[in-house]
Amino acid sequence: VGAEGRAARRAPGAVECVRLDNGVRVLVRRRPAVPLVSAEVIVPGGGRFEPRGRSGVAALAHRVLTRGAGTRDAEAIAEFVEGLGASLSSSAGFDTGAVSVSGLARHLHDVAPVVRDVLLDPTFDPARVEAEKTRLLEELARRHDNPVQLAMDALFERVFGEHPYAHPFLGAPDEVRALDAATCRDWIARVLVPGRVVVSLAGDVDVDGARRWAEAIAGDLPVPAHPAAPDREAPAAPAEPGVHVIRRPALRQGVTFVGFVAPPMNTEASVALAVLNGVLAGLGGRLFVELRDKRSLGYMTGSSLHPLYERSLFFAYANPDPENVDLAVDVILAELERVRREPVRDDEAQRSKRWLLGSRVMQMQRNGAHASAYGTYEALGFGWEAVDALPARIEAVTPEAMRQVAEQVFDRDRAVIVKLVGS
Repeated sequence: VGAEGRAARRAPGAVECVRLDNGVRVLVRRRPAVPLVSAEVIVPGGGRFEPRGRSGVAALAHRVLTRGAGTRDAEAIAEFVEGLGASLSSSAGFDTGAVSVSGLARHLHDVAPVVRDVLLDPTFDPARVEAEKTRLLEELARRHDNPVQLAMDALFERVFGEHPYAHPFLGAPDEVRALDAATCRDWIARVLVPGRVVVSLAGDVDVDGARRWAEAIAGDLPVPAHPAAPDREAPAAPAEPGVHVIRRPALRQGVTFVGFVAPPMNTEASVALAVLNGVLAGLGGRLFVELRDKRSLGYMTGSSLHPLYERSLFFAYANPDPENVDLAVDVILAELERVRREPVRDDEAQRSKRWLLGSRVMQMQRNGAHASAYGTYEALGFGWEAVDALPARIEAVTPEAMRQVAEQVFDRDRAVIVKLVGS
C-alpha cells in the first residue's frame, strides 16, 4: 500500500476509511467487546445492473460464487470455513451484491485465501450452475403458487416495466432458463470493479488489520475490460398504471396491492415517506385499524416502503375475502387520500419515529448489520456517514413534510392496483 493508501480518511464517529492502491475502499467499525468480526465485500451490481434478457443472473451468479473457487470445490470450501468456526455466503439484491464472512476475530486472516479465491478465481462449474438454476426456477414456481407472492411479483412488473427492478427477487423464468456458467462468470468479472468495491468490517478488528485483510483478498483485483453498467433508467411513473385483475380458481382469500413509484432512497422525500409509512403500517397504524379492526378486511394488512437507488416502491396491501377485494382497495385509497389532504397528528408522527429508531437500534446490535449498512451506503455513493446521519433526519421530519410527500406520491391516476380474485 502506497502513501496515499496508508493515509486513513478519519472522520468524526467510529468508522474509519482507507483506500487501497487499486481503488478498493475499506471501512472499519471497531467493536472490540466480543472477539468476533463480520466482513462484507460489497459492490454496486444487483438486479439494477442486469442486461436485457438476463434477469436473475445476479441471483444465480451469487448463489454459485461460493460453491467452488480456486482448488476447492463447494464441499472443501464449506469444510475449511466451518473448521474455523466461520460462515461464508454470497447474495445479490436490488442494487448491490455482497460476499459476507463472519467468525472469530483470530481467524479473520486464516479465511482470507478462500475469500480471495471466491472473488478472483470462482469456478462456476457448469453442473453446479445448472443445479442452482434448477433450484432457482423451483423457487420461482413456488412463488407463483403463493397468492401473496404472485400478486407482489405482478405489482413489481407493472410498476417497473422493462427495468430490472421489475424482477427483483429471482428473475423471469424464461430468462433464467437461458443463463449458463459463462454468463455468470462474465457477470461477476464485470461488476467487480476495484473503484466500486467496498470492503466493510465490523467487530474486533482495527484499521491496520482490516487494511491487511482487504489487501490480501482484493489488493490485486483487476479492472475489467468492460465494466458493467445499468442500461436503463427506472421509470418516474409506473409502466402500467391502473387496475390489473388476476384470477385463480377456488381462491379462498383474495389479495390486493396498491402501489406507487416513490422517491429514490436517501432523499429527504424518501425519509419523510418512511416516517409516513410508520403512521400507516403496524398494529396501531391507520391501515391496520381501518382494514382489520373496523372492517375485518383480512388479517394481513398494512403498507411497505422498498427504498431503492433509482426509484423506490411504496405499496399498501390487504388480503380480504375475494368478494371484498374492491372494498379493501377503496379503503386503502381513501386513507392515502386522507394523508394527502391533511397532516398527520403529532402523536402519530412521534409513534412512527420511535418505531423506526427503535427498530434501527435493534438491528444494529449485530456486527453484520454494521458492516452491511456502512458498506452499502458507501458503495452506492451516499457515503458511510449517511448511516449515522439517518436518526437525526428521521427526527427532523415534520407532519407537513409527510403530507407533501404523500401529495407527490399518492396520485390515484398513477396507482398500480393488483387484485387477485377467484375465477
